[in-house]
Amino acid sequence: MENGAVSDKEKLYNYLKEKINHLLEVLGTKPLNPDELDLESILSIDPIGIIADSFDQILEHLNETNEELITAKEEISAIFNSVGVGILVIDKSCRIHSFNHRLCEMLETDEKEIYNLNFAEIFPSEIKENYCNDFFHKESFKEFHNIPIKNKYFDLKIVPLKRQQGAVNSYIISFNDVTDKIHSELMFQQIYDNANDMIIGLDTEGVVRNLNNAARAILGCTDEELIGKKFSSIVAGNYSGILPFELMEIISDSCVKNVEMKLIDKQGNEIYVDGSFFRGKLSVSETGVLGILRDITDKKIVEKELERERELLSVTLRSINDGVITVNDSCQVIMINKTAEEMLAVSSSDAENVALEKIFNFSEVNQLPLCRVGPKRYFTSREYDSNSRFCLTLKNKKGTDYKVDVFITPLIDRSSSIIGGVVVLKDITDYLRIQEELLNSSKMEALSIMARGIAHDYNNILTAIMSNVSLAKLKAESESVEKVLKNAENAVVNAKNLTMQLSTFAKEGVLAKEIVSLKEFLKSVCDFTLSGSSCYYNVHCTENVSYVEVDKSKLSQVINNLLVNAIQAMPGGGKIGIDCRNIDIGEDTALPLQRGRYVKISVTDEGKGIPESQQHKIFDPFFTTKEEGTGLGLATSYSIIKKHGGHIAVDSKVGEGTAFHIYLPAEKDGINYKKEKESHHIQKHHKKVLLMDDNESVLESTSELLTELGADVDAVRSGEKAVEKFAEAFRKGEAYDLSILDITMPGGFGGKKVFKEITKIDPEAKCVISSGFTSDELIKNYKKYGFYSCLHKPYDLQELNMLLMNV
Repeated sequence: MENGAVSDKEKLYNYLKEKINHLLEVLGTKPLNPDELDLESILSIDPIGIIADSFDQILEHLNETNEELITAKEEISAIFNSVGVGILVIDKSCRIHSFNHRLCEMLETDEKEIYNLNFAEIFPSEIKENYCNDFFHKESFKEFHNIPIKNKYFDLKIVPLKRQQGAVNSYIISFNDVTDKIHSELMFQQIYDNANDMIIGLDTEGVVRNLNNAARAILGCTDEELIGKKFSSIVAGNYSGILPFELMEIISDSCVKNVEMKLIDKQGNEIYVDGSFFRGKLSVSETGVLGILRDITDKKIVEKELERERELLSVTLRSINDGVITVNDSCQVIMINKTAEEMLAVSSSDAENVALEKIFNFSEVNQLPLCRVGPKRYFTSREYDSNSRFCLTLKNKKGTDYKVDVFITPLIDRSSSIIGGVVVLKDITDYLRIQEELLNSSKMEALSIMARGIAHDYNNILTAIMSNVSLAKLKAESESVEKVLKNAENAVVNAKNLTMQLSTFAKEGVLAKEIVSLKEFLKSVCDFTLSGSSCYYNVHCTENVSYVEVDKSKLSQVINNLLVNAIQAMPGGGKIGIDCRNIDIGEDTALPLQRGRYVKISVTDEGKGIPESQQHKIFDPFFTTKEEGTGLGLATSYSIIKKHGGHIAVDSKVGEGTAFHIYLPAEKDGINYKKEKESHHIQKHHKKVLLMDDNESVLESTSELLTELGADVDAVRSGEKAVEKFAEAFRKGEAYDLSILDITMPGGFGGKKVFKEITKIDPEAKCVISSGFTSDELIKNYKKYGFYSCLHKPYDLQELNMLLMNV
């Protein structure tokens, strides 16, 4: 029994010790050592009391812990529901344990509906498959992007919840709504793909990483042909604006680089582009450089065309002799051409943006309505007429007034709106001078007709006088009477020279050349021109100076012009020198003349001279330094001498006078000319002559001269009678040896028409045309019309004698 009693005590002891230790462990105290308490001590302790106290402490501690847990749960719940992402907690069986309010908002549903959802309905198969994978359980978290759930897109992050032993029994899933981001990306992609401009993505090495549809279409390349290649491979020329280090600069500094360059498409064509390069996303994980480039090839072509047209316009405006000024709607100058600059004595830089009226120095500028009311009001008013012009006075740089016509037209844009005006200045000084010259020309025409009539009638009178004087000389019985008649004959010759001077006022056509002795000719012109002036002359011709073949009336006009210039250069009077000499022109001459012998006629004065700067202009039409001058005299003289195969030049010094030098070809047969004229004696010529003239005195006196020369003369006063006489004589076999026909007859049946009728009867008939005016085309070129010779009224006995002798 004792042994059994001991055994029971030990059991009790061990049991109590174990429970006390366990209780101490719960209470956080050290367990009892075996030596601390023996059985008697343990039995002496009140185990029930200790346990009761311990439970009181445990309950108190549990209450405190429960309050802390409640507080922590409330805090966690507040955090759980206040975060910006949706939170869902599920277990391994896909049962939903909890979720926050944000998830309900994201899924646009309530709590009951979420509890009724299962895993498969919420998540796509991809996540479910991964979830069932053991590897998925071992990872600390898993991310999924752009997952579509209930018409939205979410980024998901799944985190496993593990026990202390490492086992996973639940998962926390966070939902981040990226629907707006996805929509933005989709919108960007649509813009990217459908943009009209090229978009090219480059990495930091300048390698093409992506491009949009516009780039593919413009460059004609596929992705395979361009992606992965250097961007520089499609850049034309030496352009080095986009280099790797600059790309790095764009990325690091987020700067924008604006460019204009040429690219090369697949066919090798150059494409002009402009745009910019900036930092941008090449993909979700890669940052690079995006280039937005616009095709401006057409724009460049248009710009070049515009530049060409602008240049053409500029060249055109520069070449226009009229001044052109463009003004804006405020009547301020926006463009002025070179001619207008010169006319207004203002530079384009000084004129731009200046009011039009301020650069005009018109005395009548207020007469321009454009300046008064402005372009818009003027061109829309009744006052405006597209054909109207304004004649105003302008002062040149020297302060001299001259006239300009001002034409004003509106400047209109593409929408037909008036945006300004164009003002054209036309210098009409020369035009007005020409008008004045035309008026003078009409007066000269009238004077020419009058001079022609006077010369014709005067020569008829002189012919009668000359014929009667010649007859009187033949019948004179004393030397004294013959001397008087000789003087009368000389007077008639001088009068004949006077009619030659009158012929210079007549309208001349082709040259009527004849061999002339210059000394006598020049004296005759000087006497006529200088008569009544305060100037005197001296004609000096070297010995054996050559004769010249000239149109006397034309050369008379030239000498007359030079003499008039000399008179005007010496208003107080002075000496005019005229010198004639032979000159040989060689190949080395600077004169515009062919090789050969010429006669040089120099006309000098003692006037004020001509400035050197003006000497090259004096032969230009309308150039003059005289207020009353026309500027035509020297120009006409130049033309006349040129027609004679000669040249005229000037030599002048200011304050020393002026010399004009005329060069005329020398006549080779001129040496025998004088001998030929004086070598024939009066003889009897038994010829039959038909004489036709409308002047009774000429007819009578000439008939008597011809009769004295032994001719048988039939005189008639009409063309019809002349043809009748000629036909009758030819029919009888008594044809005339010579027919002298006056060129002008009453009724128009003159010498030319009579000649045609006579040659129909006898093609071999010898006819001489006669006229009192030498400028007629028929007289100048009588051989061209078939005449045997010509007679210039007044003609004398010697001329008729030579005519009959040569028939």
